[in-house]
Amino acid sequence: MLTPSNSNALKATLEFFKNNYSLNLITVSILMLLIFLGMVPGTGMVFMLAYSILSIAVQIYFGRVILNVKSLEEVAQKAKETTLGDYLTQYLHVAAGAFLALFLLVAFIFGILSELNSLASNGNIAGLIGLIFLVLLAMALYTLPAAMGEVIKSDTFQDGFKNVFLILNPKFWKKTFNKEYFILISIWSLVLFFVGFLMMPFSRVLFLIPVVVILGYLTNLYSGAIYLFASEILKKEN
Repeated sequence: MLTPSNSNALKATLEFFKNNYSLNLITVSILMLLIFLGMVPGTGMVFMLAYSILSIAVQIYFGRVILNVKSLEEVAQKAKETTLGDYLTQYLHVAAGAFLALFLLVAFIFGILSELNSLASNGNIAGLIGLIFLVLLAMALYTLPAAMGEVIKSDTFQDGFKNVFLILNPKFWKKTFNKEYFILISIWSLVLFFVGFLMMPFSRVLFLIPVVVILGYLTNLYSGAIYLFASEILKKEN
């Protein structure tokens, strides 16, 4: 595997993209089509579901590439060897499991927020519960990259589903309390913030939407590499 770092994640992403333009641009086109179809009233939710699962499947594939190479040259070779069918479907079942788990977690979070809102009349209780909830949520988000790294290494729907819930495991949290993991995730978070800031004005201009989708796609691959690196860093804590 490549040495875990944000620079290697970015370099590997660009190597994979530029060494098989047709594969990546066709994938971007499919994702863009799903986004536009997702705007159609009624059936839009189905296409957004397909977009979400496909994005995770592609991320898992790229993460598995990173896991099994030792140099950027090997990343380039893997890109050239990758077929569209394998890229989009090989880990679709694992992606579906991960998506279902993430969906349930998000639904749970909104449920808690709704309950906190109903307790707003009792300021002290709501404030205390809200503070505890925010601390737990922060820890869950901090450990999510490592959990998604475990998803990347999963082979079944069940494992993809189960590994997402590692973010609720205090023993898993403890492993993330190390300098290497903190630096990796901190820089990754800053990169995501910068890219998100850059994409916001572009997304408001129709002819720039393809640029937004490509940036989002590259960020998705980059995050896949970071997830894998995060998971592998935690192996050193065992």
